[in-house]
Amino acid sequence: MNKKYYFILLAILFLNINLYGQNNAEKEPIRTEWATIKYQERNVEFSLPEDNYKISNDTIISPDFGNEEDQTWTLTRTNSKSQLLSYGYTFSHSKYPDYKIEIEKIDEYLQGAVDNIIGMFNGKLFFNKKISYKGYPGREIYFSIPNSQFYCNIKMYFINNEQYTLTVLTEKENLANISINKFLNSFKITN
Repeated sequence: MNKKYYFILLAILFLNINLYGQNNAEKEPIRTEWATIKYQERNVEFSLPEDNYKISNDTIISPDFGNEEDQTWTLTRTNSKSQLLSYGYTFSHSKYPDYKIEIEKIDEYLQGAVDNIIGMFNGKLFFNKKISYKGYPGREIYFSIPNSQFYCNIKMYFINNEQYTLTVLTEKENLANISINKFLNSFKITN
C-alpha cells in the first residue's frame, strides 16, 4: 500500500480533532455491546464499539501495484461527550486486481508497508511483530506520532492478494484501555 493511502487513512482519524473539546461536559453512557460488521463480499467480520461509523470507497493508482481498490470503515470520537475509549478506529480492505504479489514476497511487502507508515509520520516504532491469522501472514505494529498526543496500534493481514488492516488511534492517557485489543482481535474470516 502506498504512502498516500496511509496518510489518507490516518488523516481521516485526525479529521475530527478540532471538534473534540477538552471540556468536561457530561459524558454519554459507556456502551458495552459492540456493533458487529459483516463484510459479506469478502466473508469477513469485525467489531466496532459503536455503530455510527462511516464507509468510504476509493481507487488509488499505485506505481507499484496498479489499481488499488480500498474500502474503509471509520469511527472517530466527534465530541467530548463520547465514551469511545480510543480516539478512532478504522478497518480497511485493499484489493490489487492488476498485481499478484508472490507468496515469497509477502513478508517484504508487509515490511514495506510498515516502513512507509513509520516514515510518513516520522513515527517512533515501539514494536513490529510478525503475526498470522489462520496461516495467513501479517504484522502488528505500535508507534507514537511525534508532536502529538497520539499512539497508533495496527494489525494487518495479507490474505489471497488482499490486505486487511485494523488501526486504533489512542491518546497517551488512554493507552491501557481494553477497546484496543478488543477491536484488533475482532477480525474473523467467516467462510
